[in-house]
Amino acid sequence: MLPPGVCPQFHSIPVRFEVGVSNFGVEEQRDVLVSLGIAEEPPSEEQLLPHIPPTGEETILSLFANFSKAGYHTVTARLRSDRHR
Repeated sequence: MLPPGVCPQFHSIPVRFEVGVSNFGVEEQRDVLVSLGIAEEPPSEEQLLPHIPPTGEETILSLFANFSKAGYHTVTARLRSDRHR
């Protein structure tokens, strides 16, 4: 146990997030790129979903984000099409 006020030094702490993706459209979606990013930084990780059927069923992905410092962070999962808005 560390004494109060002492924080260990680290370069990167990976944290796993579960991201759910659903398709409520009428057509199957193919080659859907899902990314996970911290604040305004480039994505920490990206995964390609080969297809998402139009059933509304959720597909769960495990993506990792690497935190370079302690504190509060905003983590966002995005689809490729979201990034162009």
